[in-house]
Amino acid sequence: MSVTSCFLNRNQPTKNLITLVLIVFCLVPALFLTGSCRHELLPGQTEVDLCDSTNVSFQKTVLPLLIQNCSRCHSSSIHTHDIILDDYPHVRAFAKEGSLYGSVLQNGEYAPMPYDAPKLDDCTIAIIRNW
Repeated sequence: MSVTSCFLNRNQPTKNLITLVLIVFCLVPALFLTGSCRHELLPGQTEVDLCDSTNVSFQKTVLPLLIQNCSRCHSSSIHTHDIILDDYPHVRAFAKEGSLYGSVLQNGEYAPMPYDAPKLDDCTIAIIRNW
């Protein structure tokens, strides 16, 4: 069944023509336009500028990032060096003392994390910093 057959009625040829014209001239170009949209950085703008690091919550923002990037070594079941990063009390403790941010920032003061993986992107680091 084609897309147009869903909208066409054999008893109303004028309505069919109008419907077909609307589909061809409105819907199809709209699909192409939305598919080609992308945000480009303005001169002097960085990825961090596009990052929403202001409305950060532990449960909705930080925890998913930590699970994605840290849980292979720092979960409740696998806690390398007694570091657990999958619940609020543990993460809060590491955040308060500065080691969470210092590790992902990789500035030399703390062990660079994630271990044996690329440095986290600037947006993720900004989210952790602001939380």
